[in-house]
Order: sequence, then C-alpha cells, then structure tokens
Amino acid sequence: MNNNAQRDLSTEKLDSLIYLNCIIKEALRYSPPFTETYHTFTIDDYLPTSSIQLLKGDQIFIPI
Repeated sequence: MNNNAQRDLSTEKLDSLIYLNCIIKEALRYSPPFTETYHTFTIDDYLPTSSIQLLKGDQIFIPI
C-alpha cells in the first residue's frame, strides 16, 4: 500500500488542488447548504430607491 495515503494535507497542498476547489464550489452552487439569510438592522435606515423606513431591530429576508 502507498504510504502517501497516510500523510496529512497541508494548506499549501490543498490550495494547489484547483480541480478539487472547482468541484466543491460547483457542488455548493448546485445544492447549497442554505438558501436564505436574515439581516438585522443595527441603525435606523431607509431604502434609497423608495420611502420604506427600516428601523433598528428590523429583520429582512435575503434569498441567496
């Protein structure tokens, strides 16, 4: 059996595996672990394209 299979991968070695990186990114794009996120405002604000007021503590839903 090959001893290379027993070695730990270094950060530099993982960074050099560009095809592995592409496969992981495509798998996450195709089937993301989550599909939305929430943002809680920490200050009062408004949407610049409308007159909608957003108050501190309000939450908005952001689809990804």
